[in-house]
Amino acid sequence: MKKVLWPWGFWIFVTFYVVTAPSDAANFVHTAFGWLGSMADGFSSFVSDATA
Repeated sequence: MKKVLWPWGFWIFVTFYVVTAPSDAANFVHTAFGWLGSMADGFSSFVSDATA
């Protein structure tokens, strides 16, 4: 039963959040992708320095 409820509950929450606060949801996604981009840049610098 838990295996069914967790995914459904997650997607219902995400849908509710996007519908009730679209600007906050967009800001969250923008921040998350910015963080991932910074992490990728740091990893790229690390690999470049390690192989040089």
